[in-house]
Amino acid sequence: MTITGPETRCMQRMGGVDGMQALLNVLYVLRTETEVAIENKEGRLTWCEQREHFGFPSHDADPTLREVRRLQGR
Repeated sequence: MTITGPETRCMQRMGGVDGMQALLNVLYVLRTETEVAIENKEGRLTWCEQREHFGFPSHDADPTLREVRRLQGR
């Protein structure tokens, strides 16, 4: 996965136990990377006229991760 912007560049390898988990992992990382991108922090990042969230799922959407966080007290 590569994310490239005027001031942002991120390259990571993603995987999972199957194709669906790999896809979800990429979507979770995309959400995080877009939130911390310099372009987003400066208000220059938009998608379909949105300036936040961009439609990517949060880790809270995954019931397994949500339960792990609950058990860790986060």
